[in-house]
Amino acid sequence: MTLEPGTQLSHYRLGKKLGEGGMGVVYHAEDTKLRRQVAVKVLPPELVENKERRLRFMREARTAAAVNHPNIATVYEVDEVDGVLFIAMELIQGKSLRETLASGRPLPLRQTLRLASEMSEGLARAHKAGVIHRDLKPDNIMLTEDGHAKILDFGLAKLREETPSGGAGDDADSSRMATISGEMTKEGKIFGTAKYMSPEQARGRIVDERSDLFSLGSVLYEMATGKAPFGGETTTDTLSSILRDSPPPPMQLNPQVPPELERIIVNCLEKDAQDRYQHADQIVVDLRKLRRATDSGVQAVSSSGPITAAQTVATTGPVSAAGTAAGAGARRGGLIAMGAVAVIALGWLAWQQFGPRSGAPAASAIPGTAQPDTPAGTPITPERAPIQIAVLPFQNVRGDDRIDFLGFALADAVISKLSYLDSVTVRPSSYIQRYRNQTPDPKQVGEDLGINHLLTGSMLASGDNLRVSVQFVDLERGEVRWEETINARLDNLLEVQDEVVERIVTGMRLDLTPREASKLQLDQPQDPEAFDMYLRARAQPQTVVGDRTAMELLENSIERDETFAPAWAELASRQRSSASYTGGKLSDYEASDRSARRALELNPNLPEAQWGYAVSLVERDRHREAYVQLQEWLERDPYSARARFGLSYLYRYAGLLDRAAAELQQAILLEPGNPGFRSGGHIYMYNGAPVRGEPIFALDRGSAWSLAHIAVISYLAGDEGRMRNLAQQVISLDPESRLADTARAWIQILDGNPEAGRAILQKNLASIAPDPEILFEEGIDYYWAGDFETARELFARAVAGGFYCYPAFNNDRRLADLDQHPEFAPILEKARRRHEEFKAFVESESSR
Repeated sequence: MTLEPGTQLSHYRLGKKLGEGGMGVVYHAEDTKLRRQVAVKVLPPELVENKERRLRFMREARTAAAVNHPNIATVYEVDEVDGVLFIAMELIQGKSLRETLASGRPLPLRQTLRLASEMSEGLARAHKAGVIHRDLKPDNIMLTEDGHAKILDFGLAKLREETPSGGAGDDADSSRMATISGEMTKEGKIFGTAKYMSPEQARGRIVDERSDLFSLGSVLYEMATGKAPFGGETTTDTLSSILRDSPPPPMQLNPQVPPELERIIVNCLEKDAQDRYQHADQIVVDLRKLRRATDSGVQAVSSSGPITAAQTVATTGPVSAAGTAAGAGARRGGLIAMGAVAVIALGWLAWQQFGPRSGAPAASAIPGTAQPDTPAGTPITPERAPIQIAVLPFQNVRGDDRIDFLGFALADAVISKLSYLDSVTVRPSSYIQRYRNQTPDPKQVGEDLGINHLLTGSMLASGDNLRVSVQFVDLERGEVRWEETINARLDNLLEVQDEVVERIVTGMRLDLTPREASKLQLDQPQDPEAFDMYLRARAQPQTVVGDRTAMELLENSIERDETFAPAWAELASRQRSSASYTGGKLSDYEASDRSARRALELNPNLPEAQWGYAVSLVERDRHREAYVQLQEWLERDPYSARARFGLSYLYRYAGLLDRAAAELQQAILLEPGNPGFRSGGHIYMYNGAPVRGEPIFALDRGSAWSLAHIAVISYLAGDEGRMRNLAQQVISLDPESRLADTARAWIQILDGNPEAGRAILQKNLASIAPDPEILFEEGIDYYWAGDFETARELFARAVAGGFYCYPAFNNDRRLADLDQHPEFAPILEKARRRHEEFKAFVESESSR
């Protein structure tokens, strides 16, 4: 098959050839279905029969599609047409880092630090997904037109396969590379480019993510100095240099390199992987400190050990190379410059300045998305508070049933109060659910949640009295900053919440602004018994039974104290949840609206209330109102992850999937791992890249909802067996829910009994929730089961009710033959028209 311009591969029309390499030919192409420009990489036709090359090509697609990050190029699809294998991927306008470095001069310092941060963040995300690149080099890093880095070509990457003993998998190609041979630069087994290989890669040994960190160090060295750290006349000479030589210290070649950047590079280039950084996240943290220090004119310090006063260095101009240690055999740190003028400062002040600020987003947007013009869509790099804290569920020492609910609920109440402090960034309650009834390692919690402080506590009840012991742990220093025992009565839990918050403020020596002090007085419960019921409601799980119990408790709480805004906000959330997943009526949604509005009347700045009301507007087809409300929210709080996710939610319903993906990524960058963002996975189901949605759905890993949606992804990816297994788990987890019935229907359809599947679906038809996205999803199930009439009715209701995500109708395997049923054409046309109208509205608002 000749691939000339105009050739059609599936729904991609090929244009000019952009480039050619060992693993394929890249073409500019048009996605005729979604009307977007893409890059299509194909395996050369004459090599299709090469089994090994074919397998490597397919592995490239699967590997790249498994990673979702703004600094990694997006893969949309992998397919085969008439014997031609191809990958459709993001078309990146810009030039490679190799082209940028072609002059042989170092890059400007700020550009070097920004690109280094973006590359390390991309690698960190890939490594967490179990993906190793194995061929990181300037040629595989693109710089977009706005100057951001995107890592390309995971063609040599390998998903790590863990054996029961924790080692690498058995496959020879996956576990080790062949020994060096004369053919290694052609069709040999040593995958990777010699100049940027790690020593263990050059020796043909097992490689892990630390190999990528060596390659990253080589790239950073070249960016900082203009010269590659290793080389030779032949490939063998280059590999020998990697194994034996120490390159000149970066500051020797470029005196403008800060000592801390030199330390980072030298650490990456350690010959022994054990002596290097062990995880890319460590590089991310050190680069983040260095960038802040560079911006403020103060030299950063390493995260690899405790901070001392002597490590705080101020600079008033370019750093001198004087005093740089050199030596061919220098080990880690041996090359680090010790010059510049040291200014003695307090270690605590140094920490305050340079402590990690995990959660601050990189100045980039999600792969494969155009940058929206709206202020809300602009990438952000906020200066987050230096104190990043999580409050873990309190431990019930004796397992006393009377106070078991307090473990999560009391922590949640303290989190709500701390969220009003600008000088503190506190992880939301959704983060700590996983630690209920556990005693986790504080250091591991810090790594998991990206925090530098941790509040832990335990509870002990005796009669009507409650004793709460609290510890405030500084994770950076590895020490308990303070601990306190608080005594209160079980019938007045208000005292406990207030005293814990007051003790934190005092213990951290925070000077509250009048605004912060005023905010802490908001949402003060007036009735201890009402507050007790509110706490019990917050502790209820989000299941059918849990929602029902929580609503009863909240209604009773509000009867006693109707001025407590958080109770109204929680009631709105539970009413909406119950309506969505138990077949609620429109009146249930209206009740949720009223509760959210009442919460906003009592406290217009309450995030839970703002979020609940925004979601209600979206689901009730009041999209322009939702847009205005969310934009106003972001004006008040530009770093609100919930507001960002709210915009993503709105754009998703309207089918503006590029914008939805960009806002989702900003939300995740602000609050990494927040389970509340789980529904963002729909974006990738709707844009035809469902596998990329799994890590988003898995933010709420283990819930019936999450498992149900990952089951659908499994089917869309062709794994029916996995879908069946996950559907069984959904049924076991929440057997009374509509999700469980839907899962039972899926199993019948998979087993070749669509009539039985239809029967299960139809018994709940009258009670389908009016949320238009749920109507759309239910419509797909009916269509899949062969009930086209009911599917048409549900699709029509979905579009009329506010879900007009036009691309979603074109990118689902279960709707593959939808265009063969003309009765659906008017619905699709209405969805397209509404989609275009709202798109025009957003563009008009953006241009103001």
